[in-house]
Amino acid sequence: MEPENESEDQFPRNVLTEDDVRAMVRLLGVIAADTRPLAKRRTSLMEGLSRLIDADAWVWTLMGQTQPGVIPTFTVFLKGGMSDQQLAGHLSANEHPDMARIQEPFFSELQEKGSHITRLRQQVISNEEFHNADVARLWKEVDLGPVILSYRPTSEGKMSGIVLFRNFDRDVFTPRESRIAHILLSEVPWLHDDAWPGHSAEDIMTISPRLNTVLSLLLQGFGRKQIAGDIGISIHTLNDYIKTLYRKFNVHSQSELIRRFVEGDGNDVPIHATRAD
Repeated sequence: MEPENESEDQFPRNVLTEDDVRAMVRLLGVIAADTRPLAKRRTSLMEGLSRLIDADAWVWTLMGQTQPGVIPTFTVFLKGGMSDQQLAGHLSANEHPDMARIQEPFFSELQEKGSHITRLRQQVISNEEFHNADVARLWKEVDLGPVILSYRPTSEGKMSGIVLFRNFDRDVFTPRESRIAHILLSEVPWLHDDAWPGHSAEDIMTISPRLNTVLSLLLQGFGRKQIAGDIGISIHTLNDYIKTLYRKFNVHSQSELIRRFVEGDGNDVPIHATRAD
């Protein structure tokens, strides 16, 4: 007699298997034992998580407090699986007015709970409503669609935000995959609290949304012509933005800016100590 097919009722889609649990424990053990700088540990965690839930791309952001109907201001400081074009498109899509409306239920719940929450895109907005929104065409252009949002309030009163993506036409993430992401990302609070060594969240979040976009692209190594073209401004205007950022963070070049945000200002290491690779 053939075995019966296993229905979704028998195995709810958010129930984790023994293999899931073993894989999560193994990944958390690797991250806990990792002595490299925070940026490398974060990247290692996200690469491992992406493999577990079959995500195509991800970004790790820092965001200020949100207000109803206002597009959140955030800065991307790490990314993976995402081309330069996709990152620029991601930043542009998030400036679209639709995004304030689409994301408002998620950020309202985040503020109300005041704790780490993780949600699927379809738990925030129906698939039909998303695909009918004008902003959907921007996400389609950069081939980013299904999403898991995972945000955590930091000790500085800001938000550490992680977004995992699949390509636009792929199946949405499942509740099981969202649960895996939430468990892993909520078990490492120390990876969320210290956003950038040597910088307070207030330093970063007091700049305008457009400056945050420029900062995000500079930190990913974009050249000036590419940034100007991607966000549709003149080189002259971009140069003014970059001068403002350099003054704010007390640097004189893009390489110095990147180094400062990755390594900090040096005050986390004793004078005679050697910084770890």
